[in-house]
Amino acid sequence: MIASALNSAIVAVIAGFAAKAESGSLIALILILTIASHMISFIYFIAGRVIRSIAVRFMNKHHIHLKSKKLAKVNESVQKYRLLFILMYRFLPGIRFISPYIIGINATSFWPFFFIDWVGAFVWAVIFGVLGYLFGAATMHYMDEFSNYAKYIYLTAAVIIIFFVVKNRLIKFIQHRQESKASKSGLDVFL
Repeated sequence: MIASALNSAIVAVIAGFAAKAESGSLIALILILTIASHMISFIYFIAGRVIRSIAVRFMNKHHIHLKSKKLAKVNESVQKYRLLFILMYRFLPGIRFISPYIIGINATSFWPFFFIDWVGAFVWAVIFGVLGYLFGAATMHYMDEFSNYAKYIYLTAAVIIIFFVVKNRLIKFIQHRQESKASKSGLDVFL
């Protein structure tokens, strides 16, 4: 449960390493990690459904209707890639905690979430449980090495994302400015 709640692949690897050291069963380890990971996601999903229900009641009571283009775009993306996202979110650091809430809030049906999340939890458990079971000490060493450089990797990714966002905003700003100049020059001809 700790590995799932913290999205800590390191804890899952340690569990695999401990299972091997204690002559534990790899199948039992994978089953326990899968159930734990799925249970945490399921609890977060249900919490998202409850939050959605409360928010919808509040908005209806106060006659609030959101008509945001950005919100519609996010909802469209979530619906378009929903199944793939449910399968893969537990492998994305930092996204693991919020994803089941978002999926629950977005009114995703219960059964597709349940089955696809189970598959994702199983794949997660197999990957990190087997890594710990077979290569525990070596895997821990490489994961520690990664954690030493993780902040640089995440910082580089953030800089790249910020660069592309600023570039796109700048392009839109320049296009808007050119369009407004063109429309002003067109008005001057008529005056």
